Amino acid sequence: MLIAGPCSAESEKLCMDTAEQILSKTKIDIFRAGIWKPRSLHNTYKGPQNEGLKYLVKVQQEFGIPVATEVGTADHVKACLDAGINHVWLGARSVANPFTVDELAEALENTGLKVMVKNPIVPDIHLWAGAVDKLLSRNIEITALIHRGFATYDETVYRNEPLWSIFAEMKSRFPNIPILADPSHMAGKAAYIPILAQEAIDMEADGLMIEVHADAKNALSDAAQQISPEDFHKLMDSLRQRTTACCDGISIQELREELDETDERLIKILAQRLEIIRRMGQIKKENNISVLQFDRWREVLQNRLSSGEKSKIDKNFLKGLLKSMHDESLRIQLEIMNDSKNKSQ
Repeated sequence: MLIAGPCSAESEKLCMDTAEQILSKTKIDIFRAGIWKPRSLHNTYKGPQNEGLKYLVKVQQEFGIPVATEVGTADHVKACLDAGINHVWLGARSVANPFTVDELAEALENTGLKVMVKNPIVPDIHLWAGAVDKLLSRNIEITALIHRGFATYDETVYRNEPLWSIFAEMKSRFPNIPILADPSHMAGKAAYIPILAQEAIDMEADGLMIEVHADAKNALSDAAQQISPEDFHKLMDSLRQRTTACCDGISIQELREELDETDERLIKILAQRLEIIRRMGQIKKENNISVLQFDRWREVLQNRLSSGEKSKIDKNFLKGLLKSMHDESLRIQLEIMNDSKNKSQ
């Protein structure tokens, strides 16, 4: 599935020019454009509002292609129905708010609208999956999930971190719903879109949603992350599908079997580590020693990261792994510390 169009339907001319230039060389499944643009700051461009529906309908009629826009309220849903627009999506801000999801689910029920669901702003898979479940429980047709990345506190060149592990988990939870990637919102800058689009293909995304604007540099919203139709065509030509075929006599399956054996050894080592933690927790309890030894944890972290660097292990990955193990160690030792107290109660 390929979806493209400007961030916002700024004018009828923009929508028509962009659609014409996109379709001149590339077939897309849906033309996208925002009508109602929620913004954090006052006095910033908020989209053409209901007037923009006319622009999308014109594209739909002139080019014979479905159009889609974001809905954030029950009134938006009604406006799309009245205008004859059949595809809508729930945006990241809406999916992050269960109240909004409830309102939209009620408004969308029995309308026949085809719905796409973006991930929430924060990396909370329960919010995303919960929104999907709410819509499915009302027999609303979900045509796609849209992975647009997440806001994190980590320093990164991207506007929203891809966090492909969450993408993979949603693909596993909802195998019958296509999941698309939105590299425009991940990137935040046009230069990074090709890299992220290829990563999406490598992750077996079922399609892409890309922001394309006929006059991208002068766009009224998110100008930095929109690309021209010409660059869009170049991007489509540059993307490469991957295969799992053998290479140099070594098959992917053989490497997977080797990886499985390694994981088994890793699990056994983790089990041994946790047993040591339990014994340590028991000694701390018997000798009235506090669970958290911050100086010791800081020393361990520095030493392990130094060893990891020598082994060419990514620092951020190793730091996250060590933190997860430390959190589990604290949980186990606190459980041991409070075991007798809980029993007495």
